[in-house]
Amino acid sequence: DPDKLKAQLTAHKEFQKTLGAKHSVYDTTVRSGRSLKEKSSLVDDGQKLDHMLSEIRDKWDTVCGKSVERQNKLEEALLFSGQFTDALQALIDWLYRVEPQLAEDQPVHGDVDLVMNLIDSHK
Repeated sequence: DPDKLKAQLTAHKEFQKTLGAKHSVYDTTVRSGRSLKEKSSLVDDGQKLDHMLSEIRDKWDTVCGKSVERQNKLEEALLFSGQFTDALQALIDWLYRVEPQLAEDQPVHGDVDLVMNLIDSHK
């Protein structure tokens, strides 16, 4: 059902925003862990902190990876649920917006020799 998929995708995007907002907490935690490791005088403490930092990195990467995977599956399901025309219309709308920027009558900026070589290679 396309409407159900759209609702799930919207809810998932909200989850991703929440997850993205937690990235600074993750970074702060990793920095604190590294700082503690540098200040630790016992080898055993340093090894435990290394293990903990590795574990938090792995778990964060897993959560982020699963989130992206979920979004891709939802978008793919939405595409295959008969929403191909919506996706195609979005692409066409984008092309109409971008087309004026790609007009040939606009000046080309950059290295003159490089531009001349590119012009020659396209002839």
